[in-house]
Amino acid sequence: MSEGETSSSIPDGCVRDEALRGRLVLYQPEHGYRFSLDALLLADFARGPDPAWQGGIVDLGAGCGVVGLSLAAQLQGARVTLVELQSRLAGLCRTNIRENDFDRRVEVVEADLRRLKGLVEGASADRVVSNPPFRPAGSGRMSPDPEKAIANMELEVSLPVLVASAARLLRPRGHFSVIYPAERAVEVCENMSHHGLRPVRLRPVYPRAGRPARRVLIQARKGVSDALVFESPLVIHEAPEVYTAEAARILNGRRS
Repeated sequence: MSEGETSSSIPDGCVRDEALRGRLVLYQPEHGYRFSLDALLLADFARGPDPAWQGGIVDLGAGCGVVGLSLAAQLQGARVTLVELQSRLAGLCRTNIRENDFDRRVEVVEADLRRLKGLVEGASADRVVSNPPFRPAGSGRMSPDPEKAIANMELEVSLPVLVASAARLLRPRGHFSVIYPAERAVEVCENMSHHGLRPVRLRPVYPRAGRPARRVLIQARKGVSDALVFESPLVIHEAPEVYTAEAARILNGRRS
């Protein structure tokens, strides 16, 4: 908590955290759904090499807004729409927009992805990102916390619905970037192709060298025929609780 800040400034049941070496302030639930490293990996993957890039970004299933706000913090010309279904999380998105002085560039749409027509214009986004629910409905144990259950399991939004929403929102040649468990990579790519999105980048994420990949970052483009590029692996830890140089760069929001 910063000097002069009181607990009364923190929304009920939430805590104040920071990301990108303190450049981003984020209020999120103390218990329930909290963002993880996955969100920062996705933001770095989707950001692109040009810090002066300008365009529209839509973050689907934004949670507290970490992915979209990370992109806003690192792309000064980006305009970001955070789409979130759950009311408390949508409220935290609004709080985090104010805390980071992004009122002029970032907005919140509190809505179901299946009902975005009329709320977010079709073919209006240059980039769409999503750190979605990872687990299909009915697979494994469901969290007793309803907010966390909806965020982690496909109870309100399935993979086909997510991809269809992204396809509708993207401009021609626009990018759609996601992070998923590695075992769902083929399923993700098939759904993208079915909705006219061509997978063009795939990067596996390994917890440590020599271990199986746990996550995969995938980017698709709308209306292109580019070849799929398998990028170099991203290894998170070089030893227990010790990040690799690249993982530390991503966590700190550096470009190189």
